[in-house]
Amino acid sequence: MGTKIVTSVSYHHFERSPSAFTRHLGVSTSPEAFAHQLAYFKSRYTPMSLDQLLAGDLPDNPLLLTIDDAYRSVLDIAAPMLAEARVPALLLTNPLVVRGGYAPIDNVLSLAMTELGPTGLGIAMGLGDPWSCDVQRVVREVLPKLDVGCREDLKQRLLKLLGIREADLVERMNLFLDPTDLKRLQGIHNFALGSHTLSHMHLRGLSKEAARSEIADGKLQLEQMTGATVRAFSFPYGGKQDATEANLELVRASGHEAIFLVQNRTNAVRPAADVWYRQGMADQQGLALPVKLTWLPRMGELKAALN
Repeated sequence: MGTKIVTSVSYHHFERSPSAFTRHLGVSTSPEAFAHQLAYFKSRYTPMSLDQLLAGDLPDNPLLLTIDDAYRSVLDIAAPMLAEARVPALLLTNPLVVRGGYAPIDNVLSLAMTELGPTGLGIAMGLGDPWSCDVQRVVREVLPKLDVGCREDLKQRLLKLLGIREADLVERMNLFLDPTDLKRLQGIHNFALGSHTLSHMHLRGLSKEAARSEIADGKLQLEQMTGATVRAFSFPYGGKQDATEANLELVRASGHEAIFLVQNRTNAVRPAADVWYRQGMADQQGLALPVKLTWLPRMGELKAALN
């Protein structure tokens, strides 16, 4: 009999060649790599649904496939491949992005890096010149310190430097799902919807009221858009620093039953019964897959135990 420790994987965007809006984010998986990964999952795991996870109805070698954010490529590329492979999936998305006219700051940063370069982006952000600026470093080290207002001010400053209005940029990108797309996804083989906050915010630095709005309003708006009951939540960027006791309390109080992080840890030992670790996926193939899904999480578990 196989193990019943859940392996969970996390995706974002699916494209063959990253555009200026995603190139510097590290969030893309090519369709070819995704096909390889789906075959690997089917050969070594038993893919399962969110409903099975919440019911505790775990098959041997269970695997839960999740996708974060609001990229339209989930509908155009991933969903048909998942349906053909008969692999259930959970999309955790942001209703503010889905409603339209809103550009996530990550994509604005990627475009700014492409057009301004690292020095130009560093100067635009007031980080000094020269400064070893890269988008993933900004996302990791700068954005978590900003509240909602400061984050929006930064985005608008970058848009002004780029010479484009936010609504025009969203139209130009043509990257994101809309409410009709979410309803279409619900009709595809075993596709569940969950929340990823209202606007894709780090939560660690927000006031309690701002965090409650991101968490509770995100869930409510998704339910209003789709008629679905939203039972799962994932912290944007997957960081455990955002999963404070206060924020976990808000997530649970709003009715979410499963909570997801992205960490190099197995689910053999979890911080709570409703919290699950995931492995972030990109273009891994071949031997990189067992390393990503088995050895790195075990090393992370060992490191945590030694500390």
